[in-house]
Amino acid sequence: MIIVFLVLVYGIFRKQNEIIRLALMLTVLISLITIVVSNSGESASQLIEGEDGVNEEMIDPHEEMAEIASVVMYVTGGLCLVGLIIFRGEKRIPMLMSIVYFILMIGVISLMGYTAHLGGQIKHPEIIQESK
Repeated sequence: MIIVFLVLVYGIFRKQNEIIRLALMLTVLISLITIVVSNSGESASQLIEGEDGVNEEMIDPHEEMAEIASVVMYVTGGLCLVGLIIFRGEKRIPMLMSIVYFILMIGVISLMGYTAHLGGQIKHPEIIQESK
C-alpha cells in the first residue's frame, strides 16, 4: 500500500491523471486482496493457539485492529472504484478527490501498520521485550 501511496503522491505532484488513476486501480485491487487476507486470519489464529512462544493476549487486539483496518481499506477501495467510474474516460479526477484519497491512504497505511505491529507481538518475543 505504501508503494501505491507513493504512486498517488507522484501523480498528484506531477498532475498526471493517468498516474492517479493507476493508484486508484491498485487500491481497488489491494482492497479485494484484503478480503482474502482477512478471511485467512481466523484459521491462522486457531493454528497457533497453544503453541510455545505464542503471546495469546495479543491475538484479540490484533484481530480487532485487523477488522478496523480492513473496513477502512474496503471503504477506501470502494471510494476509489466510485471515483474511477464517475471520472472514467477522459474526465480528469478533481484535485480535491485526489487529496481525499491521499488522506484515506494515510489512514489505511497507519492502521495496517499498527495491525502488523500487533500481529508481530503474537509470536515474536524480541518485539514484545522492545515494546515494554
